[in-house]
Amino acid sequence: MAPTQASQNILSAICTVINRCQTQVSLDACNSGVQATNGISSQLGLPSNGYNPYFALESAESSNQVEANSVATTACVNTINNLQCDSPTVVAAYNAANVNPFSGVPGMIPTPACNQVFTPAPSGTNLEVPIEMSGQGMASSTTAVTFSRTRTSLNTADYDGIVTYSFEIMANNNDTVSRNVHLVDANGTTVATISVPAKTSGAATRYRTIFAATSGASDYRIQLDGTSAASQLEVWVGRMLVQQVGATQTKIFVPLMVGLASTALTGDASLSNSQYGYVDDTYSFTYSQADVGWYVLWQKNNAAFSQLVANNPWTFEAVMNSDASNTSAYASIFDATTGSQVTASEVTTTSQTPVLVSSSFADSASNFNDRDIMEVQIKRGGTGPGLARIYRAGIWIKLNNLAHAEVYYRYLYSLTWLTGYGSGDETTYMVMLDKTLFSAPVSTYNELTGYVSGAGVSCTESVFDNGESDTAAIGAPVSGSGLTLSSTTLTRQRSAAFNITSADRFGFYVSAPTGSGACYPVNSFLVVGF
Repeated sequence: MAPTQASQNILSAICTVINRCQTQVSLDACNSGVQATNGISSQLGLPSNGYNPYFALESAESSNQVEANSVATTACVNTINNLQCDSPTVVAAYNAANVNPFSGVPGMIPTPACNQVFTPAPSGTNLEVPIEMSGQGMASSTTAVTFSRTRTSLNTADYDGIVTYSFEIMANNNDTVSRNVHLVDANGTTVATISVPAKTSGAATRYRTIFAATSGASDYRIQLDGTSAASQLEVWVGRMLVQQVGATQTKIFVPLMVGLASTALTGDASLSNSQYGYVDDTYSFTYSQADVGWYVLWQKNNAAFSQLVANNPWTFEAVMNSDASNTSAYASIFDATTGSQVTASEVTTTSQTPVLVSSSFADSASNFNDRDIMEVQIKRGGTGPGLARIYRAGIWIKLNNLAHAEVYYRYLYSLTWLTGYGSGDETTYMVMLDKTLFSAPVSTYNELTGYVSGAGVSCTESVFDNGESDTAAIGAPVSGSGLTLSSTTLTRQRSAAFNITSADRFGFYVSAPTGSGACYPVNSFLVVGF
């Protein structure tokens, strides 16, 4: 059910009966009066000393502090609607002589039918975890394609409390009919479908749907319908989101690689297609980054997380392949501050199609130093002639005894912003951030990885508030979110905390570069600390 549907439906049923039986009481007057009345929540299954007056229950449901049972709600509403006007409880529900004329309303709530509508949310922490699935944008072929390069793990056992799973995309469709984007699990079973309307080929639009995750450990991929011609359906970003209410444990994902902005490719390496969609590749037998523009810098900061699980709280995950026999693809986390490999994180495969590989390791793993900057590097191995390819990569953080943490919403993919471009904004990779989903206090930050082409070049990247629009950019930069790029070396920066309008949509804004050359904003996170 929608967050406030149960309490609102019950209120509507109560006032419909009162208005039907005592016509002098308008629906508006009844709604206001019942919302100010105590004692109703206890008739609906909640403690007698809580959620008073009724509007407090509505607020609690809206903020996921209580959970409604949809079957019990339907039974309760139907029973109230069937109450007769000569019923003593209906007659007593409204009495104009009382200080609160509606003080008798709790008595008209039929407890056998209604006392299981609500249950209190478990005590714990509230949060939303974004899980980025796409390293590079996807475009349709003339037949359906399931993109192996988006394969992303998710284990429902890692999340507790009241858990809601959502699938979100930014997409447009230039075909003459609507086309679907699916989320499929490890068995190829469709668990979520989003329909993208026809002829939406302008600015990308944000779509989201709730889905039932496959129980236990699985992995998920994004599938695009076939279209009349190639590349008519474009999905710029795909992500899963996990909302938790009353959580004591969670698992947070930090993307460590990023694809090229404004580029959606038809290919997956499992297809005979030159547009493979990999983010980087290498012929090198030693670890390196062929192009730093695809690599995210992230600072390990244990103080940001209330408690790491005792056994292997960190997992490095990547989708990789080699392109020839007898060739291996390797990836590993490196401590960029010291230049040393975190050997325990290394993953490898000889598969010639994209596969998900991962390695879990201890917080004490060699060279995985707290407060240092971390990055990914890749190499190839074996005796074959092929190269190593990587499609997406990131690190998971597993927590228990949850009290505080931070999560990472990515809203910018790797850009080349030339001098002469002027300033600009874009919402192709927008995120929606609802601060009410997090336990207070909530702080928001901008975190940017990037560099410039030469001395004297600089630009400022800011979070762009797009209001409540899920499509074309119509807003303004967020005050206090700006970060200036001026170094020719890839660097990571984080802003001071700034205020945002909760539940707005956010993209990026880049100022006109100074000097002669280019700015390269590589990746931006809207970081939420709670």
